[in-house]
This record gives sequence, C-alpha cells and structure tokens, in this order.
Amino acid sequence: PLHRLRVAGELGEVRAVSLALGADEVVRVAAAAGVTLDRAAGEQLRALTDGWAVAVRMILMGVATGPDVARRLGAVPSSAVPVADYVVDEVLAGLPAPLGAFVLLATVDDVIDPGLAEALVPGGAALLDDCVARGLFLTPATTPDATAYRWHGLFAAQCRVLLSRRDPAALTAAHRTVAHHRRDTDWPAAVRHACAAGDGALAVDVLQAHWPEVLVAGDTTLLRRLCALVVAQGRRDAWLLLAQAAADLLDGRGDPTVFPQIQRVVAAWGPDDELLAQVLASALGSSVGPDGVPNDAHDAPTVDLDAAGVAPPTRALALYLLGRTEAHEGLAPATAAAHLAHGAAAADAAA
Repeated sequence: PLHRLRVAGELGEVRAVSLALGADEVVRVAAAAGVTLDRAAGEQLRALTDGWAVAVRMILMGVATGPDVARRLGAVPSSAVPVADYVVDEVLAGLPAPLGAFVLLATVDDVIDPGLAEALVPGGAALLDDCVARGLFLTPATTPDATAYRWHGLFAAQCRVLLSRRDPAALTAAHRTVAHHRRDTDWPAAVRHACAAGDGALAVDVLQAHWPEVLVAGDTTLLRRLCALVVAQGRRDAWLLLAQAAADLLDGRGDPTVFPQIQRVVAAWGPDDELLAQVLASALGSSVGPDGVPNDAHDAPTVDLDAAGVAPPTRALALYLLGRTEAHEGLAPATAAAHLAHGAAAADAAA
C-alpha cells in the first residue's frame, strides 16, 4: 500500500510543483524549439501556462513565433491556449464518464471544496476525493478551508471552454451555483460568477449587501470593477450609481455632476438609502452645487444623521463617510474625528 511506503520514506512522489517548468527552463525549451525568448518573455510564458510543459510546447508551435514575442504572449488569455484537444484526448477521455462530467462542472471556479462539489453534482464530494487521489491537476488551496483545492489555472480555463461548447446551459447553471455558494465566504467571486451566469439580479443582491465594507476598507478599485461588471448586465440601480460615485470621489476622481441625477432617482427610497444619498451627495459632493456646478468655496456638509427610522449600520456608514470627507477636506478636524469615532461606536453596536 502506498501509505506504508510513504510513511517509511520509501516512496518518491513527483507532483505538479516538481513537474512545472520555471522561467529559465521555458527559455531553454523555447531555444530547443528554435524560438528565442529572453527571461522576461520566458516568465510571461511560464505564468500563462503555470509551467505546464504541454501548454508551453503548444504555444511555442504557434503564438510565440514571429516578431515582438513578449507583446504577443502578454495578449494571450488562458482560454485561448491551444490545449483543449489535449485535455479531451489525454485527460478527460481516460476518466470514467461520471468523473469526466464532474470535472467539467467543478472547474467552473478555480477553487473547489466538498460543499461546492456537492452543490454542483450529487455525490460531488466523493468525486472530488477521486480527483485528488488521481492527482488530477489539483493542489491544496491556501484558504481557511483546509479541504479546499485549487485547479491548475490553465487546465480549468480549458475545461470551461470545452463546457461552453458542449453545454452552455450547464456552464451558466454552474456559474449560478458557485455564486450562491460563495456569497457568504467570497462575495466578490460570487458577484463575478453571477455576472458570468447573466444573473444581474443575483449580482445586484450580493453587491448591495457588501459594497459599504469595500468602501470602508478603502478598496475602491475593487468596488469600481465589480460595479462595472454589474452595470454590464444592464443594471443601472440608483444605489449602484451611488456606490460608483462614492468610490470615484473618495479617490479624487469621477464626475461629481452625477449627484443631482442620483438624488432625483432616490426620491422614492426608504430612510436608510435616502440618508446615504444625502451623505454622499452632501459630503462627498460638498464642492458641488445643487445644479452640479462646482463651487469655488463651500462649508462643511450638514446631514441629519439622527433621522427617525434609520438602521444603525446605515447610520454608522454615513458617519464614516461624513468624517472621512471632512478630514480630507480639512474642514473642522475635531468634527471629523468626532464623526469617525461616533461611526465606529455605531458600527460596534450594530455588529
């Protein structure tokens, strides 16, 4: 039995981490194929293929020939690497049919865990164990879930290409399943998968529940990127425009004239959303007049943060946004500090 040999130190195991080519090895493989790559181009090719020798060879036969190799390598998406036929002939064809079908669904996300496996396919956890036992393009994932695994990125991308050709409806359903599974543990991934499934309503639902925490964390780039994905689904919800404007203006960019438009749209909102609209339009857009025209001089924004019917988490976010803007504008530092402290206390109380 293998485990006895492993315990006795009598078993040598060669896995993906050992087999993967490094950048220097990619350069040498390219030279043997008559293609000259510098080390930077070799690293690009290694990153694109994760050092998978078959994929390196396939690209060298086509994409990496001719002038300006580095630029051409940088423009190749993982889904365009010509190894799909290899995946079918050498990998999936050698698996039992149920396991091969599972792999095509399970690779819809780069990370797979037993819970997601079961959500995708009844009995999926056992099928995942079979994949692990076969050493099938999986490595332990660096996540809090010790039972999670990460697919080889290029292999997973090729499997998604295959599934999109064979059963696009199954690919869409799998993206939606992953979105639901990830919404509480990796909600940015949930938004991306919901958008990939064309489910704008689900993407909006997930993003609306989490955008304030991204804003407070200061990751405005992520917030703008996710908002853009949702907008691409045809969603133009007022709060989504508000979140985009908040991210832009916190970074000192964007179009402040969007606020009057947002204020008109949110007229029918409830007290929570209306308060956020007031704070953002007044605090972040404090240098903008009611007609959207910038003011040369302005005073500190005033918003009724103690309005009746406002939920504590909303009040906490409003205080944070107000205090941060006041601090940035240099308007009454003591007032800004008080708003930030008040917001922190309100957030603690609402947690």
